[in-house]
Amino acid sequence: MLIPETVQVGPYTYAVVYEEHIRADDDQRLMGQADHMALTIRLDKSLLPQLVQETFLHELLHCIERVYGLDLKERQIGLFSVGLMACLRDNHLLREEAP
Repeated sequence: MLIPETVQVGPYTYAVVYEEHIRADDDQRLMGQADHMALTIRLDKSLLPQLVQETFLHELLHCIERVYGLDLKERQIGLFSVGLMACLRDNHLLREEAP
């Protein structure tokens, strides 16, 4: 899957950036983070490609949840992102290059 530099969610454009050592407020290390104030999806640059893809989908779902007020819990987003990644992979829907 190609990870875009930006992604449109409703009326908002989120920038996708790679960073080292992403941390939560409690100093827990994160694989990614959606920042709705800065309109960014932050991904840990040290992740393996499969983890980058699933983490991107996970954070994108957080953005969709926030923009559309879906009120999903972290567990629901986590399960949905893993299921979506598996479905895309198993059905050969992941592209490594632009069409």
